[in-house]
This record gives sequence, structure tokens and C-alpha cells, in this order.
Amino acid sequence: MSGNEPNRARRIKGCYVAFDEDENEHRAKELMKIIGSIRGVADVEESPVVPQDWYARQRVERDLKKRILDAFEEFPTKKL
Repeated sequence: MSGNEPNRARRIKGCYVAFDEDENEHRAKELMKIIGSIRGVADVEESPVVPQDWYARQRVERDLKKRILDAFEEFPTKKL
């Protein structure tokens, strides 16, 4: 919003909920039912695990590890 617009709250049409790890179908259905019962929630859809998810997670994990190792290499080490 620019500085000339009236001060009002932004409106949000939805959000995405991701589990911190893959859930079995029974547990996922329970969680979806609970989320769907929240007032104002219009729809809840499942997103099944596909092989590309595993590859993407592995790539992110590898990239994060590399960034951490690269950050440590930037610091000089003292000889004892």
C-alpha cells in the first residue's frame, strides 16, 4: 500500500497449511477434518506425496548444509 491510501487492514483470501512431515492417510484425514471444522474455512484439500517432493526436500537440505559449511569457511581459524 502506498502512503496515500487510507489505513485499513489487508484482506486475505486463504492460506496453505503444510505438515512438518508426511502423515499417513488416516492421520491426515483427521487433521483435515479438524481444520475444515474451523469457522470460516470453506475448503480443505489433500496434497498427496509425489517423488518430486522427496527430491525437492533433499535439494533444500543439501543447499542449507552447503551454505552453513561455506559460512564457516569464511571465518579465519586460529592456530593453537
